[in-house]
Amino acid sequence: MEKFPSRERSTAATLEPRVTAVVVVRKMRPGRAYWTPLDLCLRSALAEPSIDELVIVDHDNEAELSSGVRAFLADRRDV
Repeated sequence: MEKFPSRERSTAATLEPRVTAVVVVRKMRPGRAYWTPLDLCLRSALAEPSIDELVIVDHDNEAELSSGVRAFLADRRDV
């Protein structure tokens, strides 16, 4: 332990950690059967108080599902 810690280190130690959650959505078929679990996953992540930011990776999905995800996120600033 340092006798005289730097100002930056002591400031960083007092800040609460910031958490970014990453959700990868890969090759899902469009439709209610797939959207419901994804919707619950996204809403659960956004409701978690320790998560400051949510990153969604849309990888090789049907256009209908991708547009549904974009519509869900259109009014969110934390995603």
